[in-house]
Amino acid sequence: MVTRGTKNGFGLVLVGLFLVLNGFGALFSSRLFGEYNLTDRLMIEVSSRAVVTDDVELPTYWFVSSSEDVWVEGAATGFEALFMGIAPVDAVAGYLDGVAHDEITDWDFFKNDIEDVVYTRNEGTTDPGAPGAEGFWVASVSGSGEQTLDWTIESGKWVVVIMNADGSPGVSADVRLGVLAPSGLVPLGLALLAVGLVALIGGVRLISSLPARPD
Repeated sequence: MVTRGTKNGFGLVLVGLFLVLNGFGALFSSRLFGEYNLTDRLMIEVSSRAVVTDDVELPTYWFVSSSEDVWVEGAATGFEALFMGIAPVDAVAGYLDGVAHDEITDWDFFKNDIEDVVYTRNEGTTDPGAPGAEGFWVASVSGSGEQTLDWTIESGKWVVVIMNADGSPGVSADVRLGVLAPSGLVPLGLALLAVGLVALIGGVRLISSLPARPD
């Protein structure tokens, strides 16, 4: 027969384990391990003129409000200069109307690793021209070598667009996505660890202090 003391002890142990695990999670997601929580590199290799990434699943935290600073860094792996921009959905749809481009419609994450990416091809024959000449981008960068795009989210519907800087077909790049880690994760992680360890120790002591039942 399970006694009330045994139940309470195991309950404290489970609560302690939950708090400790979340405490470590908060610390590993904090700025102690990097200012931005970045995914592993997403290797882009398409024959079209652009890649559009909407529904970007950036890290969120149930225990604090997450940062609103988006970080995108990328480098062309081919010979073309790279362009990366963020713009309203409608503006990009108009710009790429009739242009061959690939849209990321689904992707799976395991921690920071992007495991599976599903592209949907939109066919077209129109030459969009150089994206940097357009005026609807709220943030954009272009050039050779590593490029970094840092933007504070505004209300609205937005997409990230990755292209060759001259708008030519055949986009080849390595890209990482992330958000600024909330500043309160370190004290929160330490507090969760402290409370969790107290609960763990209390639960173990409660279970071990129960008198043994006779045969």
